[in-house]
Amino acid sequence: MRKFVPIFLVALIFTSCTKPKIKFTVLFDRVDGLAIGSSVQNKGIKIGEVKRLDLFGKQVLADIELNTKTQVPVDSKFIIRNGILNSSTIDIEFSDNTTNVSPGDTVKGNYVQKALLDDLISDSTKRKQIESSLQKIASGVEKLVERANKDSLNNK
Repeated sequence: MRKFVPIFLVALIFTSCTKPKIKFTVLFDRVDGLAIGSSVQNKGIKIGEVKRLDLFGKQVLADIELNTKTQVPVDSKFIIRNGILNSSTIDIEFSDNTTNVSPGDTVKGNYVQKALLDDLISDSTKRKQIESSLQKIASGVEKLVERANKDSLNNK
């Protein structure tokens, strides 16, 4: 009996500390770079992870698990975004709907096939900033080369 009490207490503490997760499925046309364990985010904050990927006809089912405090409004967008080293995340853009997705529901997701550099270059303001920065770098390198050449001639 004495051995049973500590084991029971440990089990009770463990189950009370582990919070249940909100689980549902997202249906995608493709999931390039997405893997089991990939992050599910909202505004760059991790709120869950991918638990299972499976083919469903010509589409892919992604089972995700979210923190219990995360409520996802119906009509939210589930977008796969490619990261830098071919890793991908599911980014949830919450809608303004007051009804939430229920555990066990299946929702539609989207795959965005734009690379990180394409996003930067497509934005004209960012493109101009990058162009300006590259011109400053080239000018600085040119001045360094000129100075090195002058120093080389003066030391002969």
